[in-house]
Amino acid sequence: MNLLLVVKLYKFTNLEESDFNSVKDSEYCISSGVHNSSKFIVGMLRDQGFIVDIITITDDAEIHEHIKKYDTSLIIFEAFWISIASLDYLTKTYPDKKWIIRNHSNLPFLSQEGGTIELILKYLKRDNVYIASISKRAFDDTIKLCSAMGQPNFKVLYLPTYYSVDNHNTLRSNKNDKFNVGCFGAIRPFKNHLTQAVAAIKYAHTHNKILKFHINTNRVEDMGWGILENLRGLFSNLDITRYRLVEHGWLNHDDFLKLVSTMDIGLQVSFTETFNIVAADFVSQGIPIVVSKQIDWLPKNFVADPTDANSIYFKMESLLNSNQEQSSTAFAFLKKNNESSINTWVETLGKLNNG
Repeated sequence: MNLLLVVKLYKFTNLEESDFNSVKDSEYCISSGVHNSSKFIVGMLRDQGFIVDIITITDDAEIHEHIKKYDTSLIIFEAFWISIASLDYLTKTYPDKKWIIRNHSNLPFLSQEGGTIELILKYLKRDNVYIASISKRAFDDTIKLCSAMGQPNFKVLYLPTYYSVDNHNTLRSNKNDKFNVGCFGAIRPFKNHLTQAVAAIKYAHTHNKILKFHINTNRVEDMGWGILENLRGLFSNLDITRYRLVEHGWLNHDDFLKLVSTMDIGLQVSFTETFNIVAADFVSQGIPIVVSKQIDWLPKNFVADPTDANSIYFKMESLLNSNQEQSSTAFAFLKKNNESSINTWVETLGKLNNG
């Protein structure tokens, strides 16, 4: 089966290069989570014998010219960005092809994206157009929407995230007074940065550590500016020799992994997630990671309550006091998730090819 993944690139609207430690990509957001996730899927599918390519575009108008170059029966659009007008043109121009719009978010996040739900409902009404979700929660919710519209459920698919990793680094032991905490990702309300910062400050204070709380600050989305202002206000009123906010630009994935490997612990205790590439990055580097139950591929001993800084603090205590076994456990769960993802993709694409 021949297929094509299409990723849209977005311009940085708030990028001031002098404000950040390093910005390795162009003004377009090339190393977004969606783009990295798509590259992992392409590599996995090629390993499974599929003929697959990935293209990146900046505008809907580029799609037609790209598709003409590929002999493909299935096109997957990563995330909800293609307009109904563009999709109608493509489906009429290429009536023999199948089209998948792949959803990377659950309903709480989609509720902030104006017009997204209407787009999903309109997509489902188009012939040969399918909605695929990367999480089971979003898959189940889309099934409900589809049923309410009287559309057949076969138009709703589950195509989960695959994270490309073979080996993981050995967990290192921090014997000095420096304490690096990575709370990476775009700054937006559901990422829950402030509560995690308070938990990190409590840990550093309790253990007499010098805290460096690392974040990304050139992808500030939705109401994220208020969050960033609060983070900066918090750390600017603490002793700078003991507590420091470290702001990073958006790195390409290889450089980001190098940064992750210098952390003592990661925090991704979000209010809503589907997979969370950053958590997998920490696991791949052998660095402990505290998450919320939204990141359901990790076991409960990595999970804290996102509404409670004390819960996050105590989970940090537990993971940092544990031995290499915790790192190996996390990696085993990541590998298990990958095996399940491979089987699901192969089975689903096989049915589409034969249907």
